[in-house]
Amino acid sequence: MKTDYSPVRTLTTDVLTKGAILGGVMLLSSIFENAVYAYSMSSGLMTATYVESFLIMIFYVWFLYYSAKRFSRSALEIEGTGEFAFSRGLWYVIVVSMLAGIIATLGKYIFIHEVVGYDTYLNGYLSNLRNLILQEGSTSSYLSGLYAQVEASVKAAPEPTFFSTLLSGLSNYFLFGLIVGLFVAGAVKRKPNIFGDHGDDIV
Repeated sequence: MKTDYSPVRTLTTDVLTKGAILGGVMLLSSIFENAVYAYSMSSGLMTATYVESFLIMIFYVWFLYYSAKRFSRSALEIEGTGEFAFSRGLWYVIVVSMLAGIIATLGKYIFIHEVVGYDTYLNGYLSNLRNLILQEGSTSSYLSGLYAQVEASVKAAPEPTFFSTLLSGLSNYFLFGLIVGLFVAGAVKRKPNIFGDHGDDIV
């Protein structure tokens, strides 16, 4: 019996949707962290960013695994081959991760360069970093010298261009997707068998 939908369109929509969802979450995380860096590096907020970064990485891995499992099940049901290759799972995770990277990186660039302003962001970051060091009572000559080096290095660096920011973000998300994808692809791959069992059901 023929179906009234396009398998390719259905699976492609899944990839785009999952990439958009993950990208939106990663963008919100990025905005929160960079807002803290630009406006207030209090001890409490910095601790919050550490916790948030840890939780967002757990979500990133879980979401890619969950999405790949759902994708593999849909592909098996639509195609009826009983097989889902390791390479296909790896490709899925990398593509979803890079789509998320495009959204998160573009959003971060707009937030820093257009909403806050790059110079304002840079000055706020350096000022808040210095205040954080003083707040912690770290007035040693070593830390003072280290801060001076960081300040000189940051101010000497040219303002990142749109394309360099995008390339850097995509490189990072490709690498993260590759590392996570190696494990996820191994978990979701399926080989055909004579019983036609496509693997465990996914809740």
